[in-house]
Amino acid sequence: MPAEGRVGYWLTTYSGKQFYPQDPFGDICIEDIAHALSIEPRFGGHLPQPYSVAQHSVLASSIVETFLGGNRSDQKWALLHDASEAYLKDLPLPVKKCVGSAYADLESRVSFAIEKHFHLTGPEPEKIKKADLICLAIERRDLFPASHAHFWALVDDMEKQVVLPDLSIGFLDWRDAKSAFLRRYRSSSVADLFPSASRSSWSAPPSSATRTAGTSG
Repeated sequence: MPAEGRVGYWLTTYSGKQFYPQDPFGDICIEDIAHALSIEPRFGGHLPQPYSVAQHSVLASSIVETFLGGNRSDQKWALLHDASEAYLKDLPLPVKKCVGSAYADLESRVSFAIEKHFHLTGPEPEKIKKADLICLAIERRDLFPASHAHFWALVDDMEKQVVLPDLSIGFLDWRDAKSAFLRRYRSSSVADLFPSASRSSWSAPPSSATRTAGTSG
């Protein structure tokens, strides 16, 4: 049963809060978001190893800073652009299209509450959509088996317009992804993110050169 004055059903969060997806204001915290996203798989879990939404979000925020010249507000937008999935799960796009407006309405409501809670003002910056596309290109290149390449033909033309940073990624353990997400939230520079112990699975080559999507590296 809803608490007095609240709307709909609630779920219990990692920190012990009662979160109401239909009435999300007041129950949001960064610790719940970081934890849930660190164990929420991207691409519906259909990768050789788990790849979390938290790792994807840190990658997006780092790209906004180091490659797209985004300011601190842009970086925070990128870090939290999928934060609603901490409460609503990361539905693959084909599933979202099947579900229709019910999920989209909840996603809009929860995203709006998150933006207000973290003081993200104005519309989402254009840099976030570009960073998300760059992330997708890097993820499909570095994480998916080469035998799956033909399944990505539908986005090839779009990604040919994207220049990729000289950056390679691997699969972070969920605890490392959670720590990286929280450090990114609290830091002002991408240099603060990864201690030397965890750089082996997230390393950038020393060259500053760039490559276009679809080329091997």
